[in-house]
This record gives sequence, structure tokens and C-alpha cells, in this order.
Amino acid sequence: MARELGWAYVDKDTLATHYTPLLMTLLGEDPDSRDESAVYLAEVLPREYETLLAVVGDNLRLGIDVVVDAPFGQYLAVRDYLAKAADRHQWPELAEVAVLCVSCRDDVRMERLERRGFARDRWKLDHWDEFTAESPTRCEWDGVVRFDVDSTMPLEIAELSSALSGNAATSDVSVG
Repeated sequence: MARELGWAYVDKDTLATHYTPLLMTLLGEDPDSRDESAVYLAEVLPREYETLLAVVGDNLRLGIDVVVDAPFGQYLAVRDYLAKAADRHQWPELAEVAVLCVSCRDDVRMERLERRGFARDRWKLDHWDEFTAESPTRCEWDGVVRFDVDSTMPLEIAELSSALSGNAATSDVSVG
């Protein structure tokens, strides 16, 4: 999508993959622990997102639109999360935010995690019922346009682009 739109692409995993295991080790934790680690959730995860959102701010201040690839799971229910982050990272006031709420059936998500094969996903797979019960399903952020996208369906970038420009006043749009 970023390529098609000519926007910058910023992925949380790409930003954090090289330092998160080291931080976890330095904090006395298993380097692959994530959702099951109170230390990760309290100390490392917030820093991953602050880094991500700072990079987004850098691009926006340069006049470069950004596609951000991150689950934001811990923060989806916090209505003012993005507004406060935008203020902290000095996003331009005219920045318009559209959120693609990408979802799929749980069996598809499990299969994708298994296929990905990352050690950091082991806890999710071993505790599937707990993981899915705790996974937020809806973005509640104020001031954003939400697009619900089923990742098992083809996404037409032209359709999304049209929806972005034509539904800016709408809070929820289904695409796909």
C-alpha cells in the first residue's frame, strides 16, 4: 500500500527487532518474551511505540505521508492515545489519521503465526485462548477515520484511496 500511494512505510517490528531482545536480556528477561512478560509490557513495549511514533512525526514534519504497520493492541481502547502521541511527537496539526483495522478469523491468525515461526510468538500459540481473549478487537481512538479490513480478502488500493478522500467525515468504513 505504501508503495502504491508513494508514502513512507514504518513497521514497528522492523524498528524494534534489533534492540528488543537485547533490552529484554539486559532487564533479566527471556529475549523472546512479549505478551507474558510484565517487564516487556511495562518497560519495553511503550518504548517501541514511542520510537515508532517519533519516526512517524519526523516524516510528517517533512511533509511525507506515512503508512504505519503495528498492532497497537495495548493502546486501542485508550481513546486519546493517538492524540497525546501526536502532541508528544509534534505531528503537524493538519495531519489526518486513517486507521486500517486489519482482522481475520482466529484460525487464520493462528496459522499465520505458526507459519511465521518467530520464537516471540510461542507464548501466544501455547496460550491461544488467553491470548485471543485479551486481544483488543476495536480501535477506539478519537479523531480518526477507521477502515475495517479483512486480511483474507483482496484489498483494492484504488478503493481504499477513494474511501480515504471521500469519507473523511465518516468514523467507520468497511473496505475489501
